[in-house]
Amino acid sequence: MLYVYVYTDDEKKFDRLNKAIEFVKDKKAIFCVNDLESITFIKSKGFKAMNVDALIDLFNLSNGSDEFYICTPEDTTYLKASFINVKEIC
Repeated sequence: MLYVYVYTDDEKKFDRLNKAIEFVKDKKAIFCVNDLESITFIKSKGFKAMNVDALIDLFNLSNGSDEFYICTPEDTTYLKASFINVKEIC
């Protein structure tokens, strides 16, 4: 499964969302965001979306074979160290 985590707790959320959508436009992906407005926006673009409270929540989603695309100003060092299939897209 391909998960796309987008940080949406600031004024740049739609910039990040649009970049992430463009990056995965031809792929089947589930977006992980932390507000209802972003979920509605993602679904209007034809993607699935789910609410996650923080980047660390991605640990609970994975079975080890998943791919993660990350678009966030947060520190992702621990995630990249824990999973082989993590790519920063923003």
